[in-house]
Amino acid sequence: MNAKTGITPAALGVAAQGSLLLQSSPKGTEPVSLYPPRHVAVVRESDIVPDIRNALEWLDDEFADGRRSAVFATGVSATGDMGALVEGVHGPAATCVIIVEDR
Repeated sequence: MNAKTGITPAALGVAAQGSLLLQSSPKGTEPVSLYPPRHVAVVRESDIVPDIRNALEWLDDEFADGRRSAVFATGVSATGDMGALVEGVHGPAATCVIIVEDR
């Protein structure tokens, strides 16, 4: 993939953690948010929940059939398995969020 920016919808925003919930799709669009160095996520204002508890309650209803998956994305990836903390090993180095106001 040669794209420098991936633009995707976010199913939820989690205010307390500054996290995004990114869902899988039948077309397999997850790499658009995970591989390019910059990710732009678009989330509706009404899809921002206060905390992880609310997000998990939403997930419980959404994924009851067990046929979908999702990831919580919170900042730049990091790993400590190389002897020291290394950031940006995989995934985007920068994320921007566009919040669309509800009308």
